[in-house]
Formats: sequence, C-alpha cells, structure tokens
Amino acid sequence: TNDPINTKKTQYFVDADYAFAKAQAVKLGFQRQNIDRTSDGNGFAPSRTGATANTNDFTLPVHKSKEDTWNVEYRNSMVSDLTGRVSYSQSTRRGLDYSTPSGLTSTTVDNAALAILLNSHYGVFRDSFVADRTRDKLRLAANYQMNNEWSLGGGLDFNRDKYTNAGLQEAKSTILNLDLAYSRDEKLSVNTFYSYEDRISRLVGRNITQVGLATGAANEQWVQYAGFNGGAVTLCGNAVLFTAQPTCTLSNFAWGMDQSDKVHTFGITAKLNGLLDPKLDLKVDLAYIHAKTPIKASGGSLVSNGAAGTAIGTPIVYTFFAPANYDDITSKTIQFRITGNYMIDKSQTIRVGYMYQRLQSSDWQYDAYVNPVAMQSYIGTGQTSPNYSVNVIGASYIYTFQ
Repeated sequence: TNDPINTKKTQYFVDADYAFAKAQAVKLGFQRQNIDRTSDGNGFAPSRTGATANTNDFTLPVHKSKEDTWNVEYRNSMVSDLTGRVSYSQSTRRGLDYSTPSGLTSTTVDNAALAILLNSHYGVFRDSFVADRTRDKLRLAANYQMNNEWSLGGGLDFNRDKYTNAGLQEAKSTILNLDLAYSRDEKLSVNTFYSYEDRISRLVGRNITQVGLATGAANEQWVQYAGFNGGAVTLCGNAVLFTAQPTCTLSNFAWGMDQSDKVHTFGITAKLNGLLDPKLDLKVDLAYIHAKTPIKASGGSLVSNGAAGTAIGTPIVYTFFAPANYDDITSKTIQFRITGNYMIDKSQTIRVGYMYQRLQSSDWQYDAYVNPVAMQSYIGTGQTSPNYSVNVIGASYIYTFQ
C-alpha cells in the first residue's frame, strides 16, 4: 500500500563575505536542512524494526533526517579583463531514525544459517533516497573579455554523491562548458557554445544461490559447483542418508552495474536586431546533441545442467557465467529555430517562427523486445526506438497597451 507522505522542511543558513584585497573576496557559508515525514495512512507494508516499528506509517523507513552543507568560494578579478571564481561545498545527510525491514526467520528458508546470511545483506541495503549520503561539489569558472567585441568563458563542475549501506553506491558527474561570444553592437551578436556532461552511477547487490537437498536414501543428492572462485569445484552433499533436509549455499558474491550518460552539445545563437530592416528583429538558434549511455555489468550467475542429481554419477553441476555488457543507448538530436518580430508601430508587433527538430535513437530496451511475447515472463512494449522529425510553424499578434 502506497500511503501519502506528509513532509515538513525547515532550512536555515548563514553566509559571510570577506574582501581581503582589491578585487579579491572569500565567501563562507553553512546551511542545515531538517525534514520531518509523517503518514496519514495505515497500509500493510512490510514490517520494520526500530524507532518506527509500532507506528501506522509502516512505509516510512525514515521519519527524521538532517543535512548539513558547508561551502567556500573564492572570487578574483585582479585583471580588468579576466574574472574567475572557485567554489567547493560538502554536505552530509543522515537519517536520524532509520528502521530496518524485519528480517527473515529460519522458518521461511530451509536453514537458519541461510536466514542469517540473507539478513546480513538485506538489512543494510537501505532505500537510497533516505540513506546516509555525502555530497561533494567543486566548481571552476572564468571569463576573459578579449576586446570590446569578443569574450571567452568556461566552467568545470565536479559532483559526487557517496551513499552508505544502499544499493546505489555512488553517483558522480563532470560537466564542462565553453562559450565564445561576439557582439559588434546592439544590432548584431553571435554566441557559440559547447558542453560535455559525463554522469555515472554504480549499483550493487548480492547473488545468493541455494539448493535444498531431499531426505532419505532414495533421494541421495549431490551438487557440483564449478567455474567460480578461479575454477575451483565445491561439493555440497554426497551419497549419504540425510535425516533432515539440508540447504547448500552455492554462491554469495556481489554483482554490480555501472551506468553512464555522456552528452555532447554544440550550439550557436545569432541575434540581428534591425540589421535587415529597422522594424525587424531576428533570432536564429542551431543546436546538435549527441548522447550515449554505456551500461557495464559485473558479477554473474549460476546455471544448472538440469540433471536430477540423485546419484554420484549424475550430479547437479552449476557453472558460473560472467555477464555481458549491454549495448550502448544512443541518440542524436538536431534542432533549428528562427524567430522574427516585426514592429508595425509602438503598440503592435507580429511574431513569426519556425522550428525543425530531428531525433535518431537506438535503445536495446525497446528494439530487443519489439514482439510483445518475445521473451518468457516479459511483456514487451511492441515499440521501437523513437526516430522522427518535427516541423513547427507559429504566428502571433502582440498588442501593447500604452
């Protein structure tokens, strides 16, 4: 049951600026954010243990959390044509009353030892949106006014989030921006820019494989665990009479997934105000965006040979297989826009615009499962990766009351 969550946020901050030399200054700041969550519902979500175990809002893993942020910034404009700044901030978020989901008991699995193993991982994989997190941000920016007409600017951002006891381990990004501008006068200006974003997130989990062996002499079983731990072979059970049903834990290893987003953007913008006609202002925009999403997997899984394993001669053999990486998800977008404003008089203006956009993409999540029943236990969408063109024409009449 998804219960509605009420949120109350309290935030306060303090900043201080200090100019210690001509055209140089330092800024220091601190901010605290407190969040209180409650729920009006009483849904039967999985029970939890801890501070919130006996309340009605079972769906809330955390009622209270706080986040402290420290930041420092240095600004410099010692040279009249060159300005720049460097800033760094770090924030820590902590859940004050996290409630761990109730663990499994020995009655829910074949073996109490396996329950302990599962709970040792189940209890520490917290919900990432309330898990303890440390966030670092570093920003560099500079602008150089080369002359009265040309200016060059740039910026570089580094961001990193590190989580504690969550399936989402880390999320980080690097962002680069470059900008070259030309402005002859109020009638003509041109701006070109390039940006690159590289974002990556890492997810981890546990792969725990277990086999329950039957009891009795007629059900003698054994399994052979091959191809893992450097090719070592592990025997679990053999041709003996089991008086109770044992459980064989074949694997307990981590899997992981690294997903990246790499985006290149090129663009140019031009403004022509009254250049062709004193009453006509034109603006032209052209942009090209190329995005790629590589997804890399680590870990693996075990595959059985399907044998019954009722005798030493026909063991159940489990072989370890490492995962393959997914195909890159790609997209290419080009967009062109032109807008013109024609001033009839001081009160009346006609605006006409045209936009063209073209998208080409390739996404295995769509293309691999075009047939809705192509894969057992998976309902495909029946759709392919979007590829389309858009043409838009617009016109408007603007009247300004004096």
